[in-house]
Amino acid sequence: MKSRSRSKPIITRKLVIYLAVFAVLVAALAFVNAQSNVASSDNVYGVPASQLSDATRKTLDDPNYQNIVLPEQLDQRIANKDSFFVYFFSSTCPYCMETTPKLNPIIAEAGVDVPQFNLEVYQDGFSKYNIVYTPTLVYYEDGVEKDRIEGGLVDGNDINTEKTFKDFFEKYKDKTTS
Repeated sequence: MKSRSRSKPIITRKLVIYLAVFAVLVAALAFVNAQSNVASSDNVYGVPASQLSDATRKTLDDPNYQNIVLPEQLDQRIANKDSFFVYFFSSTCPYCMETTPKLNPIIAEAGVDVPQFNLEVYQDGFSKYNIVYTPTLVYYEDGVEKDRIEGGLVDGNDINTEKTFKDFFEKYKDKTTS
């Protein structure tokens, strides 16, 4: 009988230890998950990365896609009747992915600010801003669309060239507001 009474407390202790370890692991997992969600919302879109498409997540650390404008910000600039450029792109558009790295040096050379609106994330932007093709570069004057370039700088495309974009920026850059 003595062996039975000793084995019961040992089994009970083991069970308590296993349950305690399990509880600690569950708590640690919950903590790590919470920290992951906080860290993942620290991106240019302000939402957890888990809510973004794979293509958009790939652009989060890409220096070519850090000047993101959110819909509220764009709408505010339009409402304020600002004069500005906006580059509409989609992170799933191969033409956009080819154009953006070629366009950014032209933007820098022109000395203009061109916020980027990701239509993959904010798909209602297609209808709201009358976007048919990606990429599309739009110039708004006093909050109203004045001009646009549809299509990008794609190898084999002679419609839009570097000169097309340089001339576009040169034509309107002195009219832009900060």
